[in-house]
Amino acid sequence: MFLCLIRIPILDTTTGLAILSMALIILRGVFHWLRRSKRRFPPGPRGTYFFGGARKEIMGSSFLWLKYSEWAKRYGPIIYYRIRNQPYIILQNAKAATDLLEKRARIYSDRPNNIMFDKLVGSTNIMTRTKYRDPRFPKYRKMFHDELGARGGKAHWAVQEQEAKVFLMNLLDDPENFLLHTRSTASAAIMRVTYGYTPSRENDYFVNLIREWMASFVDAGRPGLWLVDTYPFLRYLPRWFPGAGFLAIAEKQKRMNEKILSTPINWVKKEMAAGRAASSFASKYLSQPNLSAEDEDIVRVVSGVMYFAGSDTMAWTLAAFFLAMTLNPSIQEKAQHELDAFLGSERLPTLDDKDSLPYVKAILKETLRWHPVAPLGLPHRLTEDDEYEHMFIPAGATVQPNIWQIAHDEETYPDPMTFDPERYLSRDEKHTQPDPMTYVFGFGRRICPGMHFAENALFLTIASTLAIFNIGKVLDEEGREITPEVKFTSGIVSHVEPFKCKATPRSSSAEDLIRTSIPGNHDAEGTARCLSKIVNKMRNE
Repeated sequence: MFLCLIRIPILDTTTGLAILSMALIILRGVFHWLRRSKRRFPPGPRGTYFFGGARKEIMGSSFLWLKYSEWAKRYGPIIYYRIRNQPYIILQNAKAATDLLEKRARIYSDRPNNIMFDKLVGSTNIMTRTKYRDPRFPKYRKMFHDELGARGGKAHWAVQEQEAKVFLMNLLDDPENFLLHTRSTASAAIMRVTYGYTPSRENDYFVNLIREWMASFVDAGRPGLWLVDTYPFLRYLPRWFPGAGFLAIAEKQKRMNEKILSTPINWVKKEMAAGRAASSFASKYLSQPNLSAEDEDIVRVVSGVMYFAGSDTMAWTLAAFFLAMTLNPSIQEKAQHELDAFLGSERLPTLDDKDSLPYVKAILKETLRWHPVAPLGLPHRLTEDDEYEHMFIPAGATVQPNIWQIAHDEETYPDPMTFDPERYLSRDEKHTQPDPMTYVFGFGRRICPGMHFAENALFLTIASTLAIFNIGKVLDEEGREITPEVKFTSGIVSHVEPFKCKATPRSSSAEDLIRTSIPGNHDAEGTARCLSKIVNKMRNE
């Protein structure tokens, strides 16, 4: 009788589902805690399933690689932490990164599962996000390697050398806008190779499209940023639902991705149909007989990745070079002495000269080390449980090398914040410091396939600039030198904050050498303007 008097509350469907979901989340957290307690994981910050010290520190840090470097001093070269149910492994030295990402590439070459970018933005078909076992992935890599690899890239040396000369001309005519010129030269070479398109000097549509894409790009690399990655059912929320703003962000990024992949390739198709397409990677593959829709889409994607992955990264490396030269005139003088001794004053450097200019090559290496443009690289995903140095690494872990820490490890690079090209020039191999080219472009089967093209373009621009110009500090109104601050931005791509410097020709003969080395430069400018008009017409169709 007494039991009959107890009133059992009847829950509506929504409340019941909410309670059930919360119970499942709690059980999931308890399960992961029990599983974790039985394993010896790498050291790292600990916390609860829901909150955790790691997530709080990461979300509060603008410069994530510096936070990881701080942890390296506390925990060592391999760090483990979790955000909700996702494990993260941060590799803080070159040995760990090489041992895992290269020597065990079979299980460390996948990309993390990411609902926000894979399912909502639809980025899985983009090469940088493609799964390792995706049948498209080896096709992407082969096309990239054939076109921009050490052997195939030689076909583009003439284009790179010509664009280096155009850069010198732009710098001579308008030295104050040197940062703009670094972006223009980086975009021009890769766009000519990829699409057969020569950008106009100012306000080019395709170059601006890259800027727009970079500005809209969401910080996909920050762990724990998107709740939908942990709880995939959230992607089915209606757009009006509180907290569902990520759906609008994803839709905007999806449109931008499609725009940057499709607009340039559609321009190439129109040029081919009109019989005026220049030779390029895209036109070469699109002109193949019996091209399937699948193959055409692969050409579209690989072209797009060449286009947006290669331009800004090279531009910001050149910007860091200008900052380093502004702050280190003695280094600049040593490089110019080497260039003068080898080249004389009769010609500009070419890519055939690279091995004969070791000090200039060392400046390039030190620029890449001093501030890596991608300080955290791109994350890998472990596909099987693994053990390394008696520590357990769980399958599904996001594994990321801290490129910044590797490049600034005091045990490897003494006085790491000092710009010193002679690190790589010691005759005693025991004292020669590691070449940053071995890690700044990534590791293993996910290494940047365009690294040889980028290295050539950067070397050529740096060598040509040092041969012709003196880079120095600007003066204030009272004639005092203004020393620029060494400040860089946060984000997936980190670049130098805007600063001022002056670039003046070393002599009148140096200036003459530039002006006589680019016959028909103004005609090329006119052609670029005509091409931009065609593109603008396409936009209005």
